[in-house]
Amino acid sequence: MVELAGRQGIARENKGRAVSEHCQQIRQAPGRLEKVAIITSSLTGGSPANVVLDLSAGMAMLGAQVDLLALRGRTHPTARPLHPRVREHELGAGRARYVLPGLVRYLWRSRPDVLIANGWLFNSQAIVAGRVARGTPVVVREAATLSYSANVEHGDHLLLGNLDHVARLLYRHAAAVVTNSEAVRRDLLDEVGIEVPPRRVRAIPNPVDIECVRALARAGQVPAQLQSAPRPWIVTVGRLVKEKNHGLLLQAFARFLETGQPGTLFIIGDGDRRAEVEHLIGAHRLHAHVHLLGEQPNPFPFVEAADAFILTSEQEGFGLVLVEAMALGTPVVCGACLGGAREVLGSPPAGIWVDPPTADDIAAAMLSVLQKRELATALRRRGLARAEAFRPDRIAAEWLRFLGDMGVLPRA
Repeated sequence: MVELAGRQGIARENKGRAVSEHCQQIRQAPGRLEKVAIITSSLTGGSPANVVLDLSAGMAMLGAQVDLLALRGRTHPTARPLHPRVREHELGAGRARYVLPGLVRYLWRSRPDVLIANGWLFNSQAIVAGRVARGTPVVVREAATLSYSANVEHGDHLLLGNLDHVARLLYRHAAAVVTNSEAVRRDLLDEVGIEVPPRRVRAIPNPVDIECVRALARAGQVPAQLQSAPRPWIVTVGRLVKEKNHGLLLQAFARFLETGQPGTLFIIGDGDRRAEVEHLIGAHRLHAHVHLLGEQPNPFPFVEAADAFILTSEQEGFGLVLVEAMALGTPVVCGACLGGAREVLGSPPAGIWVDPPTADDIAAAMLSVLQKRELATALRRRGLARAEAFRPDRIAAEWLRFLGDMGVLPRA
């Protein structure tokens, strides 16, 4: 970790000129930002934690003091290092539902310029805490296609099946709402029907510290026992849950192998559908071709070494793994899905967007990437360029401009 931190430090120094340009843009925006509080469930690793850590670093680069409030601190071996202007606070609550008292005490004591909440449970409690403590505007951040989460993913769950009703009831009391994609923004306004003026709901992409992703890829390696697996390598990263739709992925990979093309599929992630995924691997007779690797503390060596990255989700509020794959120069194939994944690829797309996402068409897209060298080279080039758009300082600049436009920041 010492070597990794050193690499990240050098990378951050090299970004000084770009950061200065963004700082100048912020100085010209209305209002100022001195202290930000961001509340989230955990800083222990994974996409949600990394988004919060990267956003806090971006805001710190632009001059803010950032307090990270979390149930669990950074214990993950690949957790992002904290920027010197970012402080970590544990809320002293064992579970998310018990956060409210500690959050109210923090707001009374610290009085940040703004509190940014992440996730539906923290969004609701932050809104209540802001009204109790008074004086601190609360901005809620929604990262999921909530109509899908409530009605499809958790439709039969008493509480989670009513997330859309919770959002309609509470989000109108927030100072502003930020989503991670325009698709999630439209879902909140049109499908969920939150009673918030559209101008107060802004789509701002997730930040990604691409230097950190690249350093982590260099810091590890694919285990020796897997390096002899037949090429080409195809990799996917995601929880083994319904929305990730691994059944479609395995069906498409089986079609891919039926063409006579050799290959190996690495599936990274774990979840409550693991037994189902194992059954499907057997049903498609893929045991010799698929490695179910579980959760990996550092998946990036696999992603960088792969010949293609594939995503077949039913919905992706954003699709952070797509940015990470593009940042590592790995060609991307993505099945059409609800949410913001199409926006992540940009225009012209920095990956192959398969619509409709049938098994045959996804298999054909994989074959194209792996057999057409010019196409793969073009996708790598476009992906590397597209990943630049998600640097933390750039995304933080969008946040601060929006907060200034909404009058959330104190006037300069």
